[in-house]
Amino acid sequence: RQLAESDLESARRLINSDDPAEARDILTRVEVQLQDEPELEEVAGVAAELARQVSSKLTSQEQQAEALQKLERFHQQADLARQHASLFSGERITGDIQKARQHATEAVDLYSLSLPWTSSPPWLTQDQIRNVRTTGFELLLLLAEIELADVALTNQSDAVRRPDDHNDSHLKASLKLIEAADALGFQTRTLELRRADCLDQLGRSNARDVALAKA
Repeated sequence: RQLAESDLESARRLINSDDPAEARDILTRVEVQLQDEPELEEVAGVAAELARQVSSKLTSQEQQAEALQKLERFHQQADLARQHASLFSGERITGDIQKARQHATEAVDLYSLSLPWTSSPPWLTQDQIRNVRTTGFELLLLLAEIELADVALTNQSDAVRRPDDHNDSHLKASLKLIEAADALGFQTRTLELRRADCLDQLGRSNARDVALAKA
């Protein structure tokens, strides 16, 4: 009994110091010690409660690690999107546009940034959440710009101009992305000017004028 209680006290200290993995190993040893000791039922109950605490802490640590891995992937994809966006010129422009779209979309989708948030991502600090939102704002505007670039490139490359509804689909997609960026709560001149450009090309002059006034 004395040995088991000493081990339980060690496990308790490890739990309190955020070392649940080591505490788990000790509790496994205690469980073996108590297997043929029915008179130590009270000690077994304490061990079981500590084991539940260990399980909870281990789960939290795993979730936090996954959250940080997700955040790292988000920033990796954002950096790749920026890299390809900086190359929007020359012979490889179409390929760079598509790669920028791919990486920006993946980053945005990781945190559903194109949709209103019902809650903040768990396990991130307030600074990390703020950084996700500002980076998401940047990426949504980049995706909006890509939609406009598609319109320009298509019109330049086609021998016969595409129907207006083809251009309108890209313009409406761009406007939707701008609205998603706006929903993140960052009011900037760049956003309003891009909104005004989309609205102008869609023939919505009144809404364009409102956007220009905000800019």
